[in-house]
Amino acid sequence: MISSIFILMNTETRMSKNPIKQESSGTLSLDVLLRMKKHSISLAPAHISAFCTLLLLLLSCIFQYSASTHLHNHHFTNHLLRILAAMFVAFLVSKVSPKWFKNLSFLYYLIGVGLLILVHFKGLTIKGASRWLAIGPIRVEPSEFMKIACPLYMAHCLSYLKLPLHLSHFLFCANIILVPFFLIAKQPDLGTGIIVLSIGLLQIFISGLSYRSIASLLLIFIASIPLLWNLLHTYQQNRILTLLDPSSDPLGTGYHIMQSKIAIGSGGIWGKGLLGSTQVFYQFLPEFHTDFIFALISEESGLFGASLILFLLCTLCMSILVMALQAKSIFAKLMLSAIAFYFFICSCINTAMVCGIIPVVGVPLPFFSYGGSNLMVCGVALGIVWHLHRIEYD
Repeated sequence: MISSIFILMNTETRMSKNPIKQESSGTLSLDVLLRMKKHSISLAPAHISAFCTLLLLLLSCIFQYSASTHLHNHHFTNHLLRILAAMFVAFLVSKVSPKWFKNLSFLYYLIGVGLLILVHFKGLTIKGASRWLAIGPIRVEPSEFMKIACPLYMAHCLSYLKLPLHLSHFLFCANIILVPFFLIAKQPDLGTGIIVLSIGLLQIFISGLSYRSIASLLLIFIASIPLLWNLLHTYQQNRILTLLDPSSDPLGTGYHIMQSKIAIGSGGIWGKGLLGSTQVFYQFLPEFHTDFIFALISEESGLFGASLILFLLCTLCMSILVMALQAKSIFAKLMLSAIAFYFFICSCINTAMVCGIIPVVGVPLPFFSYGGSNLMVCGVALGIVWHLHRIEYD
């Protein structure tokens, strides 16, 4: 939001230095009108993304406040402070020099991989998963950091490679995403691993991967499904099997899905109102402030509120995608497309998980799920978006 305002201010300054020429009749010349129209069209996606972000953060505060009434006293305050920190980070990222992105992308990637390796030796184990590093009182989730670091380095590499990709270049790019994927999946955190893998594959596809190569990869994936199934942990296999019939284990692996569906269904069209979630009040709905906050939203605001949030998320993704189409450099196109896809796939996986369409994989809902790492990644992603749009427009 702040970055978009600065873009507008800078543009107005440039226009003031070049006064608008007028015809003798007092009407604006055609070239000036076209330039003004192009200027307004170019700024529209940035303004839309900032507006959607502001509304999403406002709604996030409202529903986290509702969730905080059933948690400890500092929950809502922590969420507000993390939002402010994330937006401050977004502003800083939007104003830094371009070399901080491209030239140092490999360093960010190495730091991310190093932290993922460190997690396996010094990570905190919570509920059977080792995903966090403790830095004093703060817990950091390095896998969230790789949602930005990996696409950033991938975009940097693809912007220098000859397109369409040759086999050797494709294998090089594939290794960039496979290394963090396996490190994240080993934690285990299959959901985040799939997101990192999907974003990388999307960037490769945009770069001009042939349909023959895509078909070959698809066949390899289908053929490797039995092997991948055996590599899954027992609880992950049970989650997939329980998805077919959650009522077969209502107090075990099917508990999350069943309680989430009850919350969504009981909300109806208009919901029960703020603080009116009975599933949360009676402590039936687990993780209602993190991964399953969409169920709380659906119960309290109904189909209307849930649809509004999905509409805002989709509009945010589309505005970033329009910026990618307007971008001139390959690096900007790839990075903006990756960020748009990041918000889109995280939203899809989380809502599909909460609705019982896919197994529970622990992917947070952008802007809404409680957690500092998730909000910081959103802030960095938005900062990169506004930075690239400003640079490309200038």
